[in-house]
Amino acid sequence: MTTLAVIGGGIAGRSLIYTLANQKNDFSTILWFESDSFAFSCTLHSTAVVAPRGVSTGLSVLGDQISSGFNTFSDHVKTFHPQGVKLITQWTLASEKIQSFKNRYPESREVTEIFGVKLNTPHELAQEDAYLIEPATYLEWLWANSHDEKINRIEDFVIEVIGSEIKTQKGKNFQADKIIFATGVNNYLWKDLFADSKLKHTKVVQGSYLEFDFDLNQKDFSVTLDGDNLIYHADNQKLLIGSTTSEVLHELAPLHELKEIYSRIGQKLNFKLPEFESGKVLVGRREKASKREAYILQSGSYYALGGFYKNGFSLALDQAQKLINQL
Repeated sequence: MTTLAVIGGGIAGRSLIYTLANQKNDFSTILWFESDSFAFSCTLHSTAVVAPRGVSTGLSVLGDQISSGFNTFSDHVKTFHPQGVKLITQWTLASEKIQSFKNRYPESREVTEIFGVKLNTPHELAQEDAYLIEPATYLEWLWANSHDEKINRIEDFVIEVIGSEIKTQKGKNFQADKIIFATGVNNYLWKDLFADSKLKHTKVVQGSYLEFDFDLNQKDFSVTLDGDNLIYHADNQKLLIGSTTSEVLHELAPLHELKEIYSRIGQKLNFKLPEFESGKVLVGRREKASKREAYILQSGSYYALGGFYKNGFSLALDQAQKLINQL
């Protein structure tokens, strides 16, 4: 009788539970701890676009990870058609550092408009397949499709792990033979359990963006203009503008940076944006590991999965499959 514990309710934890439920494993019991009581998941505060971003394989670990993750996620979507995930076109445009942009996107071309909206100056455009995700819907789909009677969902916050014992906020104790930490930015709280120093050098990176209720009368899209993002969810008429990136521990959004992004997009696209003040500011805190790479760590019976600074939804599924094959 072998018990596995998975700690974490965001995209990493859910991808693990989904994968455990849908491929053969030798565990007699799986304990899944998930709770937002003290630390909400960044997954629900993410612009949630998965795209290759012009990466080439064979040049870096991160590039290989992004490519592998995108392929794994593409196969997953084509096979299972998960709710909350749509295939879209990622439009990436540049008016600066054009040669560098062309090197990354050899098939780019110069344009003066996108999806019928005029650009105020010509830009170089690259197009690629991408996936637009509605996080809450997709997370629920993952759990709804994790059919395995061995999985016990425990809505409780883990506060301490000593040996094989897990202690929770509600004063309960559990025993597990193997424990996986998939808690995003909070993985560093467990750094002393791992001989590998990677967790000791991860950083917390805050990302913020604006969400507007706004009918654009357009299909879903994702546009990146010189690094600034404009994303539209047609079903619920949500327009997202952002995002910022700051290596800080707090969750206070830098409104001046969001206003600058909002202004730059408004200057480049020839259509009227909703008023800045009508936007809802959302903030998520991501884990940035060395070289922005995802990681799988092991120390005895402990495992850690994380580092999803880039393309978290696709990397989580891809790395979850790799980790489970190692257990």
